Amino acid sequence: MAADRTLVLARIGLAVVFGVGFALFVVRNLPEDPAPPEPTVHRTAFADGTTWSEVWFLDGERHGTTSTFWEDGRPATLDTYDRGRLDGVSRAHYANGRIKHEGQYVLGYADGLWLRWYENGQLRSRGEYDTGLAVGPWTYWFDNGVVYMEAVCKGGVVDGPVRIHHPIGTLIGAGRMHGVLREGTWETWYYSGEREGRLEYENGRLHGPCRYWRVDGSYDTARSGIYEHGERTGPLDEAAAAGVPVDLERPR
Repeated sequence: MAADRTLVLARIGLAVVFGVGFALFVVRNLPEDPAPPEPTVHRTAFADGTTWSEVWFLDGERHGTTSTFWEDGRPATLDTYDRGRLDGVSRAHYANGRIKHEGQYVLGYADGLWLRWYENGQLRSRGEYDTGLAVGPWTYWFDNGVVYMEAVCKGGVVDGPVRIHHPIGTLIGAGRMHGVLREGTWETWYYSGEREGRLEYENGRLHGPCRYWRVDGSYDTARSGIYEHGERTGPLDEAAAAGVPVDLERPR
């Protein structure tokens, strides 16, 4: 019996040793995990050898920064990619080194605050995007620093109150727009500040009673009238226009 027990234990020991050895063999001979892909860079150059562009790739897709440069080496554009899709900072500069635009992309769409400048360094526009569409208040400037237009955007188009200024700074128009079309009541002024008109629009065309005044303040009978889809169809005498309130803020 003792001999049999010894034989059994010996066989168990051999089995354990063999099993451990086989397991180690299998583990040692398992295929190694492939190495993660390494990013690569592609560069192009001007004729004199200075870098024109630098594009980073991963698995054949743009990944990381894509940059271009002016011939003097200063940055021209910078965009950030994630697996072939714009995602991150976007920035551009003029040849004189001044910034042209700055914003960001999220999952391929312009998103958040975007700023644009003129070549002279003056701010050109300021507003926000939501998944590629302009939303909320936007402001535009002339290159002399005077506000050109203040507007509200929805779904990528102007949709709401709008104020338009002359390059010298005076308010010359205020009303509502949808896209590029004026809607509803608009007040207009001469650049010198005198009231010019109180007009009604529908789908971007004069429609309804429209009243005009000359720069000296006298009522303009020839231009005033009842309009239908952009055509003047009848007069509107001065008495009908007397005491017309100007609801919107006067120019400043």
